[in-house]
Amino acid sequence: AVDGKYVGSTPSTLKLAAGDHTISVEKPGFKSWRRTVTLASGSEITLDATLEKAQ
Repeated sequence: AVDGKYVGSTPSTLKLAAGDHTISVEKPGFKSWRRTVTLASGSEITLDATLEKAQ
């Protein structure tokens, strides 16, 4: 999800506006993964979300 809105499954390529965004990845049986990123206009980043098994 990006900023709390579902955007699809991974892997995924997204175009986002400049500014702060919260990226989250969730899968049943695993701990949620969440990061806040700040994007500059025209920038490109790659995120690698490694999920841990839930206890």
